[in-house]
Amino acid sequence: MFLLGWRHCINICGSLLTVVNINPYRMGKVLLKFQGRVVALGELESRNPDDVCLGVVLGSGRMKVAIISVFDEICPLPYPTQDTDKLHESIGSYVLWDTAKTMLVENGEPSRAETGGAGTAIVPYTGTGPDPDAGSPRQQIPEFEVWKKRSHWCQKEVILLSKEENPVQIANGKILYSEPKTNIAGTLLGEEYAGVVVFTAEVDVDGSLLSSQLPNFVSGQAHLCRWPINYLRVRENGKVLGDLYVRYAEADLIIYSPLKVSLTHKRVYNSTKRKLLSQEEKDVKAGEQRCQTKCTDEDIRKSMVMDCCKHSCGTKWTVDDIKEVRKDIFGVNFDKKLDLLYQKINASCGRPDGMLLFTRGRFVCQRAFWQLHGISRSSYYVHRRSSNSGAKQGYHGNKGTSKPRETTMESRIFLKVLLQELGEPMPHIVFDNSRRSGTNNVSYRLPACYDKKNILEELQIRMERAGQTPPSKAKFYEE
Repeated sequence: MFLLGWRHCINICGSLLTVVNINPYRMGKVLLKFQGRVVALGELESRNPDDVCLGVVLGSGRMKVAIISVFDEICPLPYPTQDTDKLHESIGSYVLWDTAKTMLVENGEPSRAETGGAGTAIVPYTGTGPDPDAGSPRQQIPEFEVWKKRSHWCQKEVILLSKEENPVQIANGKILYSEPKTNIAGTLLGEEYAGVVVFTAEVDVDGSLLSSQLPNFVSGQAHLCRWPINYLRVRENGKVLGDLYVRYAEADLIIYSPLKVSLTHKRVYNSTKRKLLSQEEKDVKAGEQRCQTKCTDEDIRKSMVMDCCKHSCGTKWTVDDIKEVRKDIFGVNFDKKLDLLYQKINASCGRPDGMLLFTRGRFVCQRAFWQLHGISRSSYYVHRRSSNSGAKQGYHGNKGTSKPRETTMESRIFLKVLLQELGEPMPHIVFDNSRRSGTNNVSYRLPACYDKKNILEELQIRMERAGQTPPSKAKFYEE
């Protein structure tokens, strides 16, 4: 006879497996606190000073807790392990925690922990005496307990249903394996199955039905088998596991179970969703903003009083005429602006008097031309040199712009679909300034278990399956 985990004593005699509950220290769910605030919800496994957790004897003032859910992802572990020092990476495993920094959940109400002379006791907090939460805001827990992902299905009690059109309850057990890549008796578990340990059969089940569904099951023995999740009913909420899996697939496989506990109220994220504009609307809006600075009366009057030539041709215009010409130039995007300026300069080159067309068939000198248009002297001469060299198109300002290969564009499409399937979309829109025109994007948060290497391997598998050429490692890291 030996102690297994925290709740069972197993007596093995031959092939007989007897399960007896002998743990007197189990006290249910507890709220774990760190620096005065509640950071996680756990299952109190043991407070026996002689028990061992992660190779450390509990002793007095500490307890062994199984982490159920975490409310603060940046909180560290008070007692780091060899595998991790972060609390959110310890979900589903045992950790050490100080008893004085816990609150027991009894009948849906939080309790506080007190340390006495001879030992530690957990008693309900009645509102009198020193409150360990004094000086901090009242903590509140969400009204549900979050059960995340397939790895959190382990140790959940389930009812096995017969694999037929009208299923009936045939046995009781617990989920032992949930990851699809787990090997059970030489067979991979797969997405649609879970590894279940069958303990007992239903009392009123038909013997022939039980033998046909579970041929290797023997009464009184634990039997490990693969069972479809569509025929597993969760005992704590009475729902079929397959239905819950499909329902919460887009919500990170979250399964909710009621919990009458109140915790710290967090401010609701409130994002102002901007209107998504087309590229034409963006150009118009940007042009209006440029016109607000380049087409003001003050700026135009400054350009009119500057000296240009002996005829003072720049002073013979009204403010409205100059404003009309400037709006034609600055009311468009960068490429069109350069093209319009070049066409104007190119059409006027070759005149013997050196005058340039301004508007309405009237001409001005070169200095008045760039002053009245609101452009710099260097920009004017860049276009003038292009015109003198006989270029059909003026200076466009783009350097080093190259068209990506077809395989690169295909890889980007596959990668975008892959990230959308694996990641969780953020609730706000991100404006990307890496491009000249800017783009509106939605950021995706990937699971912590994925790094660049895993994403590249998954991308290569999908592209090879589709008959496409996957990118190399160097090209992937370059992108």
